[in-house]
Amino acid sequence: MQCRRRENSGWKIFWALRDGLTSGVGAIKFASLLSTVRINKIYSTMFHFAIVLWFFTFLGEAGSVDLSAIDKWLHIDLPTILLNIDPANVYNCDETGVSWRELGNKTLLIGNEEVRGTKLVKDRFTSMLTCSGTGDMLPVKIVAFSEVPRSYRRNGWLEVNVEKHSFHYFHNKTAWVTKATFGPWLDWLNELTIKQGRHIILLADNFAAYQVGSRSNVKLVFLPPNTTSRLQPLDAGIIKSFKDYFKQNMAKATANAILQKKSANEFSKSIEIYDATLWCLEGAKSVKKSTILNCFRRCGIGGSSEIVDDPVDTVTGDELENTLTSDELEALESVDEMLRFDEDDHTVLV
Repeated sequence: MQCRRRENSGWKIFWALRDGLTSGVGAIKFASLLSTVRINKIYSTMFHFAIVLWFFTFLGEAGSVDLSAIDKWLHIDLPTILLNIDPANVYNCDETGVSWRELGNKTLLIGNEEVRGTKLVKDRFTSMLTCSGTGDMLPVKIVAFSEVPRSYRRNGWLEVNVEKHSFHYFHNKTAWVTKATFGPWLDWLNELTIKQGRHIILLADNFAAYQVGSRSNVKLVFLPPNTTSRLQPLDAGIIKSFKDYFKQNMAKATANAILQKKSANEFSKSIEIYDATLWCLEGAKSVKKSTILNCFRRCGIGGSSEIVDDPVDTVTGDELENTLTSDELEALESVDEMLRFDEDDHTVLV
């Protein structure tokens, strides 16, 4: 009888957690259960009956999607918008923040080694990616704080323009995409399509900075609110792949710095926005065409929504290891500074 009470208590606690402590009812239920059952009994009960609890971090926006809006978009709105439209003329744009000095906050230690944390690095800029339904990617757009960063000038980039440097550069006091930076970029895209003699559709979310109106050859179409995690191709894996490659480039640079007897903290302070820009451009070039195509298909654009050929590509630890030389790998295995590439969340850990 006593065992049965333990079993019931353990299961009640398990389901209280499983149903979600984020709700008020779930939290109250869990608290009341804890007040009547001793912790050691909970552990023994869960262990005895193989009840597994896990810690989960809520990420992304998938839990807030409007399913009815998604269904309407996929079966009514999108087919109407794409009627007689070539997938090559369907584009999607979206921005993402890039923390270009953030190497991570985890490391590997041996024995009784001790290490202290350092001040959180907040240097960042915004990258905006634009892709088409046929797998093409337009030049990256970067929004930073400085009009012309000093590291740009030192490397001969006195005036950045897309024709010469293959990326767009804007600046403002927030380093975020605003109407003042999106409007001129949209004008450039409109001029490009006029020269090419075509009209395109540009899909975007409902971010206020995008509310600048369509152009003669570029029609802005906004996705329904609270649906971008399901309906926006860039959110389906393209940005994720881009950031993985960016971090891979940063990891290789860190390995080279360790070879030169620098600590990871010293290297982080020496990184300049010029270096991060190169990693960003290389990361955008590295995103596979198959990744872009699959993400568009997943969102109902460009044919079947089924994933074909390659899945969405991400950079794993094994792939990173294959790109490093033997000297770089030896440097990564040094005792005082070690670099690890996490295969679960694809982040560089230093």
